[in-house]
Amino acid sequence: MSIRSPALAVVIPAGPNDDIADTIDSVVTFVDKPRRIVIIDDTGGRNLDEIAARSADIDIIGPINPRATRGGRLMENIANAYLHLLADFEFDALLRMDADALIVGPGLAAMTMRGLAEDEQIGLLGANRLNPGGGLRDWSWAAGELTRSCGVAGLRHPRTRHLLRRLRGQAVQHGYTMGEGPQGGGYIHSPALVRAMADQGFLDPCGLSHCLMGEDQIFGLLAYACGFRIGEFSGAHGPLGVRWRGLHAAPPDLIDQGCLVVHSVRSFETMSEEEIRRWFRDHRHDGRHGPSDPTIGPDHHSSS
Repeated sequence: MSIRSPALAVVIPAGPNDDIADTIDSVVTFVDKPRRIVIIDDTGGRNLDEIAARSADIDIIGPINPRATRGGRLMENIANAYLHLLADFEFDALLRMDADALIVGPGLAAMTMRGLAEDEQIGLLGANRLNPGGGLRDWSWAAGELTRSCGVAGLRHPRTRHLLRRLRGQAVQHGYTMGEGPQGGGYIHSPALVRAMADQGFLDPCGLSHCLMGEDQIFGLLAYACGFRIGEFSGAHGPLGVRWRGLHAAPPDLIDQGCLVVHSVRSFETMSEEEIRRWFRDHRHDGRHGPSDPTIGPDHHSSS
């Protein structure tokens, strides 16, 4: 009797300035079937037919909130993609990644299954308390936004305020720290958490569109409110080499560190997005996906 490989779902919001074709190439190269890739097309009219033709398991859906780049409106677009997946694809894990992230090596699904198996209460995996370099992440901005939204400032949007106050209370009971959430460039949901959010109506437009926290921080709040917690999956704890702006190390060093998802490819030191994407594209198509044979100068190597 054959054992089915883990099924990975991937959700990527795409905007007008994103090189979504290159990002999808990285996903198709390194994520084995069974898989389902959902692109939220917020590109403003670009023709994505050629991308969809790459594989029968690529779905392109429109956003329910056009031109949403952050906060509750982006969260609603992503949540709608999760509902799309729940309708007809049985997945073992769900990777939410930005269009300026790349998958840079094989084995993510298997590593994810091991990470989720450590504790059935893990609903999210990501760079949560620690960044890829091992430093502590700062949640103070998100904590302040949540406090303001639950306070007097939130009275402008009473439905959002009421829901956030309820979610905050439920989340704190399960160990939530104010503002906690995985870094949004790439993080992973368990199917149990996605189903729990759907069952409680949190994936439908439920009043969170006016929440000013990042969508990653909203999902962190929802995870704890549903009785789950966030597991570390970055740096020494896992393969997500993601941070807010730019890469945390040079491309060859990220490969040598065992990163399988990297964000953001917009920049690293003097390297442009085009140069970074070209390096990773050459690497994934050269047939060698272990520790790198660097092809960029030593000035680009990181000591971290």
